[in-house]
Amino acid sequence: MEKITKVLAIILAIWSALYISHFTDYDGLVLAPAQNQAIFLGLVMALAFLSYPAKKGMTGVKWYDGLLVVVSVVPNAYVLFFYDTWQIHGATEPRTYEIVFGIALMIGLIEGLRRVLGFILSFLALAFLLHPIFSNYLPGLFSGRGYSVTRVVTATFLSPGGIYGIPLNIASTVVVGFLMFGGLLLASAAGESLTNLALSAVGRVRGGAAKAACIGSGMFGMLSGSPSANVAVTGTFTIPLMKRTGYSAMFAGGVEAAAANGGGLMPPVMGAVAFVMADMLEIPYIEICYCAFVPAVLYYFGMFMMVDFEAGRLGLRGLPPSQVPSFRNTLKSGWPFFFPVVVLIYLMFGLKFSPELSAFWAAVSVAVVSWCRKNTRIYLKKIIEALESTGKNVVQVGLACAMAGIMMASLSLTGISILLSGELVRVAAGNIFFLLVLAAIASFILGLGLPSIPCYISVSVLVAPALIQMGVPKMAAHLFVLWYAIASYITPPEGMAFFVAAAVAQTNPMAVGWRAVLLGIGNFVIPFVFVYNPALLVEGYSIPQVALAVGAAALGMVAFSAGIEGYFLKTIGWIHRIVLLATGLLVFVPSWWPRLFGVIVLIAVLAWLRTSRRKEVLATRYGMQLNSE
Repeated sequence: MEKITKVLAIILAIWSALYISHFTDYDGLVLAPAQNQAIFLGLVMALAFLSYPAKKGMTGVKWYDGLLVVVSVVPNAYVLFFYDTWQIHGATEPRTYEIVFGIALMIGLIEGLRRVLGFILSFLALAFLLHPIFSNYLPGLFSGRGYSVTRVVTATFLSPGGIYGIPLNIASTVVVGFLMFGGLLLASAAGESLTNLALSAVGRVRGGAAKAACIGSGMFGMLSGSPSANVAVTGTFTIPLMKRTGYSAMFAGGVEAAAANGGGLMPPVMGAVAFVMADMLEIPYIEICYCAFVPAVLYYFGMFMMVDFEAGRLGLRGLPPSQVPSFRNTLKSGWPFFFPVVVLIYLMFGLKFSPELSAFWAAVSVAVVSWCRKNTRIYLKKIIEALESTGKNVVQVGLACAMAGIMMASLSLTGISILLSGELVRVAAGNIFFLLVLAAIASFILGLGLPSIPCYISVSVLVAPALIQMGVPKMAAHLFVLWYAIASYITPPEGMAFFVAAAVAQTNPMAVGWRAVLLGIGNFVIPFVFVYNPALLVEGYSIPQVALAVGAAALGMVAFSAGIEGYFLKTIGWIHRIVLLATGLLVFVPSWWPRLFGVIVLIAVLAWLRTSRRKEVLATRYGMQLNSE
């Protein structure tokens, strides 16, 4: 059975590559997006039931696994082979057998979600399916007119706004393309080259190993978009290196998890969320990249300062020259791995290729340029392994995006998203800060355990409209809910990234998770900052306005980082830490007087600590002189 799943995964990846590259068009095989999604979902669900047992610990494929494969594949085959009929009946009157197909697909999806992503997501899918049917029996916010089973199945199975909608289309094109790109990068040892490049840049400075982890994970994460994959690639090298230089296992794991989490915030990929956001906001994808870039850089800047302050508190130094790779040699030996990144960016932003087509040709370029060096060549075996990995890794995203389609169809029927937005605005009573807090809590809860795309879709539909209704710009509102939704990657108890990091660091996962939360504090602070300081999102503001907003935010992150780590030129006590945290908040305020007062206090604390440190150094020297005499 392992061979069958391997073959299915490879077929899934190869078909997706043929579709997104338009090679199928040359053979006259022109398919509608829903037909491609049907092929994709059918293979994904077959892989789910053949690869994931009904219960943990079970081995082998049971008779009911085969039945579930058939139950899942047949409805998708109907959409593929009878697309015109499917389309017409969805717009008019569905037939009984189509309703049966729809119900069978829902049952398969719910069970697939339970096996692959856990009980919570399968319960959510079932709740969104049942809510329109029983809404006329429910009180308050959840009350509705009530819909028949036929109407619900039509909306979810026979409508392009249901399962075969935007989320599954993104998964079957963009996500597959970038997973393929990331898989070939991984096969070519690009992660090691990126880490070596980061080490060559900052390895010799204080806390160089941790700073290299921030930079390396940021560079790899902006391409892969998967926090857990990011940790697995770069963390296996950076975490042991951080431990050897004096950081604790908990801190090392936290650094890698928090740095990997930033990959979902950093353009150009953003965990493929940027492409969904462009569709949701109906704006060009490149605008998302412009607006999301500065906040993402601030996130990593805050991390960079924290690892530096922690190194200062522990008295750590940089790596010895023998352990720092040469920048020149790294570029000389690793340039083939940077070329595909240039190809990706040029195709997307220069030639305006679609994201999935750009990712495909960037993946091809990885395989081609790997032959420039004998020790980096990607042979057929590695390509097949990368394709297999792509097919298996897309199962989780595919099922979650199908669930997102169910959710969107259900919300469209009941209109509960509009009611929820109105309720949030009502509870906030016109207080924008209180509304932001409510939106942050709601986004965080909705994002627990979800992959980034369905995570974003859920909060953009349910929470973002409330912020927009209160006057928050659309871009700021959508980025705000996204940042809080994906914070679950590093927040106990659900975070996927810190579990992988803890396994590599060989320490307690919960301790790593809470350390990652502190190191990634920007994930919780920066969204408030760019809502109140929209100049951080760049678009529509002058260069001086952007520079002032970025400078103030950077100062605020320095103060916050020092207050959290308890070090600022020297080890500081709780009073100074509280003052620095309060100063950071003042600097973040988009008003002249609080910001000016915060900067003055920060300068005063810095001057006092500088003087105090100088006195300590002089006293130490004087004491040493007396002892020598």
